[in-house]
Amino acid sequence: MAVLPDEQTGQVTWQAVDVDTINSRIKLPLEAVLQDGVTNLLAYKRQLPRIIFLTRRLGWQPVIKRNGRYWTTQNEVLTEYFLVRTQPLWFAAFADNVTLNCGAQPFSPADLVALQKRVAAAFPNPATRPNVAFEVAGAKLVLASSAQQVYTFWSIPVEVFDAAPEILYTGAVELKFKPGVGVISGKYPKHFHMSNDNGYNTFFDTVSTEIISSPK
Repeated sequence: MAVLPDEQTGQVTWQAVDVDTINSRIKLPLEAVLQDGVTNLLAYKRQLPRIIFLTRRLGWQPVIKRNGRYWTTQNEVLTEYFLVRTQPLWFAAFADNVTLNCGAQPFSPADLVALQKRVAAAFPNPATRPNVAFEVAGAKLVLASSAQQVYTFWSIPVEVFDAAPEILYTGAVELKFKPGVGVISGKYPKHFHMSNDNGYNTFFDTVSTEIISSPK
């Protein structure tokens, strides 16, 4: 669950909440969330062509407990479901946009640039040149690198012009995953109405709930 920063301030605000005042009809147990994830991941895998927004949703707000108190946020929250695997995979084009495969052969954006140069040399005419960028990383989570048990994945999102909210189609265009912890940071340029290669498209680290303190 990615708690997205406010578009204007870039801030995430946590508020103390009394869980006894929350209407029981809107409480969602963890088991229901997990079942929703399994159902939608299976639907994604079975559907051809792939429906990329099946594994994402808006509208759920997390409630967390720290230091004996419960907290929630009114910021927009994007829930994404992923499969985690460690499966040898050489060709990035065989990836999809729900699998975090830590066993894949790394293929970074720099590798893509080098490949595009070789393709351009082989196909001088742009009209007949293969679109290798989208073939390799279009709507796919491609492993870029791994260091100190942190795996970085990237993708080229599908451009959607007639659907809202667009972030349901793009999700995190880059993310960092740590086994045993989960997704620890991500980039969400569409949330800020940025292009994927915008220079201000930076990682938003996981908001640590450990630093939440009572308001003064």
